[in-house]
Amino acid sequence: MGQKKIDADRLGFIDIFVSGTNENGIKSSVILELKCVSLAGLLSRVKGRWVRNTEYKSLKELDEELEREAEYKLL
Repeated sequence: MGQKKIDADRLGFIDIFVSGTNENGIKSSVILELKCVSLAGLLSRVKGRWVRNTEYKSLKELDEELEREAEYKLL
């Protein structure tokens, strides 16, 4: 368990939980907090390469696109 206490800023809910088995049969799990995912990282994924020094306009367009997208498609 983490050392931080649950309070008004930290509710203790998991955003994404991924569980699986790798090619060697080793089981592992990952918990991801979406606030840790940056728009720059998401934009890099869309472009298929790491994007450095992203322009505000590109990040704003991606943010607006994500807001319009259906939740099931994002997951």
